[in-house]
Amino acid sequence: MADADSWDADSFEPEEPIKKAAVHDKWEGEDEDDDVKDNWDDDEEEEKEEEEEKKTEAKPTEKKKLSEKIKEKENLQRKKQEELRKQQLEETKRDTPLTPEDELAEKLRVKQLQEDSDLELAKEAFGVVSNNVTGIDAVSPSSKDDFTEFERLLKEKISPYEKSIHYSGFLETLFRDLCLSLEVEDLKKINNSLTVLLSEKQRQEKANKGKKKKKGVLPGGGLKAKMKDDLADYGGFDGGYAQDYEDFM
Repeated sequence: MADADSWDADSFEPEEPIKKAAVHDKWEGEDEDDDVKDNWDDDEEEEKEEEEEKKTEAKPTEKKKLSEKIKEKENLQRKKQEELRKQQLEETKRDTPLTPEDELAEKLRVKQLQEDSDLELAKEAFGVVSNNVTGIDAVSPSSKDDFTEFERLLKEKISPYEKSIHYSGFLETLFRDLCLSLEVEDLKKINNSLTVLLSEKQRQEKANKGKKKKKGVLPGGGLKAKMKDDLADYGGFDGGYAQDYEDFM
């Protein structure tokens, strides 16, 4: 047994443990993909942070731009109203001198217009829609009666400015622009209506001029005829002086 044990001891070589095949949790190159994905995620996060920073920076800028736009509109509106006020004052002064009461009323009217304009600008800036629309702005004509009412409101709106030196030019341009889309037949009707109005105005003007003319020497030998009539009145008493006067003349 000793020899057997010795042999066994000399010749025995321990078996090498069987190496298990390395188990890869991931396919070849998958680690690289994960690294790439991690890099992508990092890039996306950085881009998101940059976008958020840009948005944060852009918000004050947008607010600033909006406030600037509102201010520009207000300044433009004030400038227009100031020019209109000056123009109206000049035209009124040319027509008739204003009393202190009229000047005060005009200033109050312009101030009210300014306040109304500022209110409308504020509503527009904050997106407020006014439902209290009245007058001509509330009209949306479709029927004949609607257009009749629309006509009346337009006339009331425009007529107060008929004494302005710019009124006739305004009407000329307005009519021309409004008639651009009309057909020939419709234009003829409007032209005929204005022609009739022109003829009537000319007739009235001639009649007024005739009344203003002073009476002068009667035409067609009026003085001679008048003297003859005067002498004829005394023909029965002058022994034919009227006939002698006629022969002499």
